[in-house]
Amino acid sequence: MAAFALVGLVLLLNRDWLTANGHESWLAICAAGVVWGIPGLLTMIVHDRHRKARRS
Repeated sequence: MAAFALVGLVLLLNRDWLTANGHESWLAICAAGVVWGIPGLLTMIVHDRHRKARRS
């Protein structure tokens, strides 16, 4: 998620170049990577919390 966010910020700064060369979909790909990563991160946080509770 962090990599998608970082690359997305870099691409956002170069938005004019992306549009001029027909690569504007890369911003949407980075946004999708961050958005799809949030449920996965939340799932793993809950999983880890439950694992700690089971061990104690």
